[in-house]
Amino acid sequence: MPTIGNRVMIGTGAKLLGAINIGNESLIGANSVVLQSVPDGASAVGVPAHII
Repeated sequence: MPTIGNRVMIGTGAKLLGAINIGNESLIGANSVVLQSVPDGASAVGVPAHII
């Protein structure tokens, strides 16, 4: 299951799949499919999600 840090914003319909870490103060875009860990302060968008 994913581990979600502090002050993370997750958009509507986003899916977080697998044993991944979502860093503190990260942003996950709406309807994104996150398959890899996201570092602190990063934004992830798309299907599959990529860091921008």
